[in-house]
Amino acid sequence: MKISIVGAGAWGTAVAKVLADKFKDPVLIWSFEEDVRESINNSHENTKYLKGIKLPDNLIASSDLLDIVNQSDYIFVVTPSLYTLNVLNKLKSVLTTKKFKLAILTKGFITIDDKPCTIIEVAEGVLREYKDEITYIAGPSHAEEVGLGIITGLVAASRNKANAFEFINLFSGTSISMFYSYDILGVQVASALKNIFAIAFGILDECKIKDPNLIGNNTESFLFSVSLNDMKNIAFKLGACNEETFLFLAGSGDLDVTCRSIFGRNRRFGREIVGKNILEEFKDIDDLISNINKIGYLPEGLIAAREVALLFKFLGISSDYQNLAMIVYKILNKELKPEAVIDYIKNFKF
Repeated sequence: MKISIVGAGAWGTAVAKVLADKFKDPVLIWSFEEDVRESINNSHENTKYLKGIKLPDNLIASSDLLDIVNQSDYIFVVTPSLYTLNVLNKLKSVLTTKKFKLAILTKGFITIDDKPCTIIEVAEGVLREYKDEITYIAGPSHAEEVGLGIITGLVAASRNKANAFEFINLFSGTSISMFYSYDILGVQVASALKNIFAIAFGILDECKIKDPNLIGNNTESFLFSVSLNDMKNIAFKLGACNEETFLFLAGSGDLDVTCRSIFGRNRRFGREIVGKNILEEFKDIDDLISNINKIGYLPEGLIAAREVALLFKFLGISSDYQNLAMIVYKILNKELKPEAVIDYIKNFKF
């Protein structure tokens, strides 16, 4: 049995490590960055994205995407949403020659022909033979902790229950416990929105430093509850079908770890919006995304916020529709000040 991981960032590397620790066969991981490939193969460590975590010898990195996928039975796509469509198009020539078991762990939305789409919607559009066959995996899972073997719970969502359990069984006996969900849309929307809400938490962090007499633990819990409520309401507007999605790992679980953990890039980004005035040099959200290299890291919530705003526009939902995702979008687009997060929760209507 061969397993390949497409994407050698922190999350892809951590998933690959868990599987390579379990299986004796080689686990293959694709990296488009030569320095990452050399680091994994020569030093058995991803010094760029998962520093300090020793990787097993049977975890082998390659820069030949089609070669490693062609050798595999199970494929995990773990690329940032900005690059996922390009990767799927490259994979198409291999994936359509025979059926693989395919899982996607990318969070967010992707816009095609002015229509924001979920990750699975995009994947099924490119890989038509995989309609209703793909498994989407999400949940509260900081790569640093997964790489260390910390006990973690994830959700495997798919319209094909048997395929989902193929992936669930792969992780049996590891530090990752995985649970099945049929609400593939709800899981995807939750995993995208939580990154947006984590930016709001970062903004609150810095506002707390500036005014500790106004913001405390009560305020954080208030923001968390509002975030979870807005997550559920937005997802149901988009067609999610199971309220339990938002009460378990993909919803409240992932929201909690993303918003509260010190590891999160989205929370860091929110802090720097206030503490470093990081938005100052950019004209709007499009300018920021086009020049994302200037801030030195990629907060997925930034991309997701723009996609949600475009999605609302596509669906005819007014930009005045009150929800935290649109508040964060308008902050990133320089239509509102960061303090709008506090105003929103203070005036929240349940």
